[in-house]
Amino acid sequence: MKNPKRQVPRRAFLATAGFGAGMAGYHSPADTADRVDPATLAAVARRVVATGWLVATSTAILLS
Repeated sequence: MKNPKRQVPRRAFLATAGFGAGMAGYHSPADTADRVDPATLAAVARRVVATGWLVATSTAILLS
């Protein structure tokens, strides 16, 4: 029998963000390191850092 105190609530209210680069074959057997475009990787990394910075320094309250 499961301990009800240890169960995860149905709605944990965790904010999420997804970043994609539109790469064909992403997470498939064709997805190999030699297919990574350095410019695309750098652009996605800049966007992730900028988003993290904005979230960390924002005074707004996000409601879902």
